[in-house]
Amino acid sequence: MPPPTRGHPRPMRVRIGRATVMRVAGTHEFKNSRARPLVVAIGNPKGGSGKTTSVLALAEAAVANGLRVAIVDLDPQCNITEVLEPADTNAAGTRDLLRASSHLTLASCLTSTGWQGVWLCQAEFSLTNREYTDHEPGAETRLAEAIELDAGGVDLVLLDLPGSRGWLALTALVAADKLLVPTEATVFSANSAVHLIDEFLPAARRHNPHLEVAGIVITKWSGTAEQKRVASELSTSYPELVRQPYIPRRDAVATIHQAWHQPLRQAGGSDRKAAAAIADAYAAHGQYLFTPLIQGASADDQ
Repeated sequence: MPPPTRGHPRPMRVRIGRATVMRVAGTHEFKNSRARPLVVAIGNPKGGSGKTTSVLALAEAAVANGLRVAIVDLDPQCNITEVLEPADTNAAGTRDLLRASSHLTLASCLTSTGWQGVWLCQAEFSLTNREYTDHEPGAETRLAEAIELDAGGVDLVLLDLPGSRGWLALTALVAADKLLVPTEATVFSANSAVHLIDEFLPAARRHNPHLEVAGIVITKWSGTAEQKRVASELSTSYPELVRQPYIPRRDAVATIHQAWHQPLRQAGGSDRKAAAAIADAYAAHGQYLFTPLIQGASADDQ
């Protein structure tokens, strides 16, 4: 069951970035609105960049700060869905939500998971077919519309981008307020991050001009000479985007997420210290991502 909603926005109003789109006879009227949760897209088309770990660890950090989190799995590899173990595997998911004829809201596609405070819009392998479907004009706003109509009362929506720069990724960026780009400090991973920001992002901004890059997060850091060289070049090219701290390389993460399907801070035994180091690093990144949400939630409780 999705979390209880705080209220339903007015029908047929679609918020893109910071603007609410009101559909009127084929025209768009933009008005400022803060009616929906913060939406953060997380992605790097290069496999092994730390994207899945980043989504899961940031969700864990947000929940630890009292936020209600929904994750939309837009990756046909379904790694997030596998780790979170959705309670209802037959519930409508991302594939259903993005159908051209769909009138589903995000809330109607959320199911509880094995992680407290985290709800999921699940993916399946056939989601990849959405990349190759003939999409009608305006289809890229489908996810933004579903979030605007009813996000289920969550505070934060994390969008797990697919490992490609195609229609699914565009749909996510049109719906997002912020983009976070995890990358290893390797040439191939860094180049993929650069292409996403410099080449693909402008296409998304034609639909969502208020989309911001929240930062570049360097993952799997062990401080080798080559990593330092790549990190230095990234920092020189994007001095305001490369964020600290770097995420340390810890092999325990694969065991905790992939094998045990647990949040990092639930790790025990010999993995506890390594998992805590990763969790602490991502919690630091959470400060610039969702501190305003935490402050807002505290104000609501007073």
